[in-house]
Amino acid sequence: RGKVQPCAYLSRELGDVRETPFDEIWAKNEVFKELRTLDYGGGCGSCNYKKACGGCRARAAYYHGGDFMAEEPWCLYHGRRGEA
Repeated sequence: RGKVQPCAYLSRELGDVRETPFDEIWAKNEVFKELRTLDYGGGCGSCNYKKACGGCRARAAYYHGGDFMAEEPWCLYHGRRGEA
């Protein structure tokens, strides 16, 4: 319906394509800018696979009090729940 979210499971509305072109939302929205930095917390921040994986930002937010840039608690590459 026009609302833009970073993913289906991260329920933050970052804009509306009925009001603003998507490329402008993508370029100017602070959440999208932060996500593009790949400056993740914990093990995700130093992981060799962060460009390929990125972890689940919604799960990070859920387990870390809304911080979507925090460490992914269920790391798929290192196989340890709670430790990335």
